[in-house]
Amino acid sequence: MFATFIDALMQSFGETLAMVAVAGVSGIMTGVPLGMALHLERQHTAAEGRGTLIGLLARLVVQGIRATPAIVVLVVAMTLVRQLPVAPGGLVAMILPLSLLSALFIARKTEAALNTVDHNLVEAARSMGANNWQIALNVLLPERRPELISTAGLALAALVGYSTLVGAIGGSGLGALGMRYGYHEFLPEAMLVIVAILLALAEAAQSTAFLLARRFDRR
Repeated sequence: MFATFIDALMQSFGETLAMVAVAGVSGIMTGVPLGMALHLERQHTAAEGRGTLIGLLARLVVQGIRATPAIVVLVVAMTLVRQLPVAPGGLVAMILPLSLLSALFIARKTEAALNTVDHNLVEAARSMGANNWQIALNVLLPERRPELISTAGLALAALVGYSTLVGAIGGSGLGALGMRYGYHEFLPEAMLVIVAILLALAEAAQSTAFLLARRFDRR
């Protein structure tokens, strides 16, 4: 029994690690540009007195999904993923919903961080001929790099929790293992081990991001 649990634990740990890593990277690559676009759209709205239709729809989608409980978003997303040519319950089918939540989380945090940049820096860059995207890449992102690194750590920590939800509603990983041994077979010792691993993963993500943020903090 113990050997069987250890084998299952090692496999589930690898699956959870893969889900968190891939969804985290894809969330960063998607969420940061989306957050930048939302910030630029907000600046355009403030300057022109009205926003674009695409910007308004994007903001409504981001805010609407972020306001919806994660379990509901995951259930709906996993149902939609089943219509794609991917194996149901496989890693790809679980990574896609997690990537969506990660991207939206990072987008909101990125926009909030960029909104706090000193407006004088932006105006100085604009007076030298920089366009909006050049300002975003060369002024806004460097100024808020520590906050964005911290956001990435928070997103990875949140993904650890989201991955357990995915496992509990039909996926794999440590969440599915916890449901099997902790709930269905009621083995508290096994559940404690799984919870300890999940806490360690979340803490490692946040602590690493905190150390990197301090290193890149120029203030």
